[in-house]
Amino acid sequence: MKPNTKKDKIEIQIPDLNNEGIESTITVEVELFYNEKIDEYSLTQESLDLIEEERLKYLKILSPNDIKAIRDSYGMSQREISKLLQIGEKSWTRWENGKNKPSRSINLFLRCVQDGTIGIVDLKNKLGIPVDWKDAYYQRAKSPIARRNLTQLAAPKSKTSDSRYPLPDAA
Repeated sequence: MKPNTKKDKIEIQIPDLNNEGIESTITVEVELFYNEKIDEYSLTQESLDLIEEERLKYLKILSPNDIKAIRDSYGMSQREISKLLQIGEKSWTRWENGKNKPSRSINLFLRCVQDGTIGIVDLKNKLGIPVDWKDAYYQRAKSPIARRNLTQLAAPKSKTSDSRYPLPDAA
């Protein structure tokens, strides 16, 4: 620990969705430094960053690195992904560099894009943007639904494997 510093646990209040009350309170251990000018302890910049990180983790808000990883995983530029997702390019850039955070609803949408629940091919089709083989590849690689379907197609079926899809009796 640095001179004139101490560790302490502080409680962080998490607002509800409407910002009308407190949804929860989380405890974070932080480092405080003694400020002689005001004769009290203050939060270090590292502690402020840690508090924000813990708050975002609790709310399941994607980090700037997660947001950049989404774009990189689809092999797109900031301009391309912004156009596809119908958001401003500057907004995306600010999310990637940590200057701003997406709203909870946009965060939920981005998580669906991240895990492939909402596919790039589907989005491009809705917007009338031409789809190429790279898009289909990325969607198949990302989509848990596509992976599950491919696994089921590859697995040998027995007569009792799935009652919803009975196999015909052998002649």
